[in-house]
Amino acid sequence: GTVPTGLPALLRAYKIQGRAARVGFDWPSVEGAWEKVYEEAAELKAAAASGNHRAMEEELGDILFAVVNVARFLSVEPELALAATTAKFEERFHYIEQQATAQGHCLEELSLEDMDALWEQAKTQEKLT
Repeated sequence: GTVPTGLPALLRAYKIQGRAARVGFDWPSVEGAWEKVYEEAAELKAAAASGNHRAMEEELGDILFAVVNVARFLSVEPELALAATTAKFEERFHYIEQQATAQGHCLEELSLEDMDALWEQAKTQEKLT
């Protein structure tokens, strides 16, 4: 069957790759997928250095697709993994905002070092709960 076009991009990539793998169009092992991630990262870095926005967008897409391939080999659904990481980031960032407010500051007044220290506090708080 076909993979619906309305799916989130990471989930759609995961499903399309799985479909291709079922007919044998796949890396023989996860090592090939890992190598592709490194190759695409280098290409993205080169595109960024060139300043060519179209090339950066294409290479970013390529690296995301390659990471999805690794995720598939690891049996990790990338859409769920990214959603969980985004939620964790959001909670930690909210902690930084709350602490800044409690100290009578707005975020823009805090240095990156101050925010990073609060970020580390947020991580410690997670482990305690």
